[in-house]
Amino acid sequence: SGTFRGNNLAFVTAAQALETYWADAALSEEVAAKERLVRDWLENLAHSCRNAGLGVRGRGLIQGLVAPVGDGLAGRIARRAFEQGVVIETSGAHDEVLKVLPALTISREQLQRGLEIIERSVGEVLAGEGLRPRTLKVAGGGR
Repeated sequence: SGTFRGNNLAFVTAAQALETYWADAALSEEVAAKERLVRDWLENLAHSCRNAGLGVRGRGLIQGLVAPVGDGLAGRIARRAFEQGVVIETSGAHDEVLKVLPALTISREQLQRGLEIIERSVGEVLAGEGLRPRTLKVAGGGR
Protein backbone atom coordinates (compact mmCIF):
# COMPACT_ATOMS: atom_id res chain seq x y z
CA SER A 1 0.00 0.00 0.00
CA GLY A 2 1.10 3.58 -0.53
CA THR A 3 1.48 6.44 1.88
CA PHE A 4 -2.03 7.67 1.06
CA ARG A 5 -3.64 4.65 2.73
CA GLY A 6 -4.31 4.40 6.42
CA ASN A 7 -2.73 2.01 8.85
CA ASN A 8 -5.56 0.91 11.12
CA LEU A 9 -3.24 -0.25 13.89
CA ALA A 10 -1.51 3.14 13.90
CA PHE A 11 -4.88 4.89 14.11
CA VAL A 12 -5.92 2.80 17.12
CA THR A 13 -2.58 3.37 18.85
CA ALA A 14 -2.77 7.11 18.18
CA ALA A 15 -6.30 7.26 19.57
CA GLN A 16 -5.17 5.48 22.74
CA ALA A 17 -2.28 7.91 23.14
CA LEU A 18 -4.62 10.87 22.73
CA GLU A 19 -6.94 9.50 25.40
CA THR A 20 -3.99 9.00 27.74
CA TYR A 21 -2.13 12.29 27.24
CA TRP A 22 -5.01 14.64 26.50
CA ALA A 23 -7.45 13.53 29.18
CA ASP A 24 -7.03 17.03 30.64
CA ALA A 25 -5.05 20.21 29.92
CA ALA A 26 -1.90 19.06 31.75
CA LEU A 27 0.05 18.02 28.64
CA SER A 28 -0.84 21.21 26.76
CA GLU A 29 0.22 23.33 29.72
CA GLU A 30 3.44 21.36 30.13
CA VAL A 31 4.29 21.74 26.43
CA ALA A 32 3.63 25.49 26.60
CA ALA A 33 6.01 25.79 29.59
CA LYS A 34 8.69 23.82 27.73
CA GLU A 35 8.18 26.02 24.67
CA ARG A 36 8.84 29.13 26.79
CA LEU A 37 11.95 27.51 28.29
CA VAL A 38 13.38 26.58 24.88
CA ARG A 39 12.48 29.93 23.29
CA ASP A 40 13.92 31.98 26.19
CA TRP A 41 17.06 29.83 26.26
CA LEU A 42 17.69 30.19 22.52
CA GLU A 43 16.90 33.92 22.46
CA ASN A 44 19.32 34.54 25.33
CA LEU A 45 21.93 32.38 23.61
CA ALA A 46 21.51 34.32 20.34
CA HIS A 47 21.66 37.61 22.26
CA SER A 48 24.84 36.54 24.04
CA CYS A 49 26.41 35.67 20.68
CA ARG A 50 25.46 38.81 18.75
CA ASN A 51 28.82 38.87 17.01
CA ALA A 52 27.98 35.47 15.44
CA GLY A 53 24.78 36.74 13.80
CA LEU A 54 22.50 34.17 15.44
CA GLY A 55 18.71 34.46 15.58
CA VAL A 56 15.74 32.39 16.70
CA ARG A 57 12.57 31.30 14.97
CA GLY A 58 9.95 28.66 15.48
CA ARG A 59 6.48 27.78 16.60
CA GLY A 60 5.46 25.82 19.65
CA LEU A 61 8.07 23.35 20.79
CA ILE A 62 9.64 23.38 17.32
CA GLN A 63 12.32 26.06 17.62
CA GLY A 64 15.47 26.86 15.71
CA LEU A 65 18.73 28.69 16.26
CA VAL A 66 19.35 30.47 12.96
CA ALA A 67 22.95 30.97 11.82
CA PRO A 68 24.19 33.11 8.94
CA VAL A 69 23.63 31.49 5.54
CA GLY A 70 26.63 30.00 3.81
CA ASP A 71 29.12 29.57 6.64
CA GLY A 72 28.03 26.10 7.86
CA LEU A 73 27.88 27.23 11.49
CA ALA A 74 24.65 25.37 12.27
CA GLY A 75 26.15 22.12 10.93
CA ARG A 76 29.30 22.52 13.00
CA ILE A 77 27.23 23.14 16.12
CA ALA A 78 25.05 20.09 15.35
CA ARG A 79 28.14 17.89 14.98
CA ARG A 80 29.59 19.17 18.26
CA ALA A 81 26.29 18.61 20.10
CA PHE A 82 26.08 15.08 18.66
CA GLU A 83 29.57 14.35 20.02
CA GLN A 84 28.18 15.31 23.44
CA GLY A 85 25.08 13.14 23.20
CA VAL A 86 22.41 15.34 21.63
CA VAL A 87 20.91 14.21 18.35
CA ILE A 88 20.05 17.41 16.51
CA GLU A 89 19.87 18.32 12.86
CA THR A 90 19.84 21.35 10.65
CA SER A 91 17.08 22.62 8.41
CA GLY A 92 16.32 25.59 6.23
CA ALA A 93 16.98 26.22 2.57
CA HIS A 94 20.73 26.35 3.25
CA ASP A 95 20.91 24.17 6.41
CA GLU A 96 21.31 27.39 8.40
CA VAL A 97 18.91 26.47 11.21
CA LEU A 98 19.84 24.27 14.16
CA LYS A 99 16.46 22.59 14.70
CA VAL A 100 15.40 21.99 18.30
CA LEU A 101 12.58 19.43 18.14
CA PRO A 102 12.21 17.61 21.47
CA ALA A 103 9.54 15.04 22.22
CA LEU A 104 6.39 16.56 23.71
CA THR A 105 6.80 14.27 26.72
CA ILE A 106 10.48 14.99 27.40
CA SER A 107 11.15 15.70 31.07
CA ARG A 108 12.10 19.24 31.98
CA GLU A 109 15.42 17.93 33.33
CA GLN A 110 16.30 16.16 30.08
CA LEU A 111 15.26 19.21 28.08
CA GLN A 112 17.40 21.52 30.18
CA ARG A 113 20.36 19.14 29.97
CA GLY A 114 20.01 19.09 26.17
CA LEU A 115 19.83 22.89 26.02
CA GLU A 116 22.96 23.10 28.16
CA ILE A 117 24.78 20.83 25.71
CA ILE A 118 23.59 22.93 22.77
CA GLU A 119 24.76 26.08 24.54
CA ARG A 120 28.13 24.52 25.33
CA SER A 121 28.44 23.34 21.72
CA VAL A 122 27.71 26.84 20.42
CA GLY A 123 30.32 28.27 22.78
CA GLU A 124 32.96 25.73 21.79
CA VAL A 125 32.39 26.17 18.06
CA LEU A 126 32.42 29.96 18.33
CA ALA A 127 35.50 29.92 20.57
CA GLY A 128 37.25 27.84 17.93
CA GLU A 129 36.49 30.63 15.49
CA GLY A 130 37.71 33.38 17.77
CA LEU A 131 34.25 34.50 18.91
CA ARG A 132 33.32 34.44 22.59
CA PRO A 133 29.70 34.42 23.78
CA ARG A 134 28.80 36.48 26.84
CA THR A 135 27.20 34.66 29.78
CA LEU A 136 23.57 35.53 30.34
CA LYS A 137 20.88 34.31 32.70
CA VAL A 138 17.82 32.89 31.04
CA ALA A 139 14.54 34.28 32.33
CA GLY A 140 12.85 31.45 34.20
CA GLY A 141 15.42 28.96 32.95
CA GLY A 142 17.01 28.28 36.30
CA ARG A 143 20.57 28.35 34.96
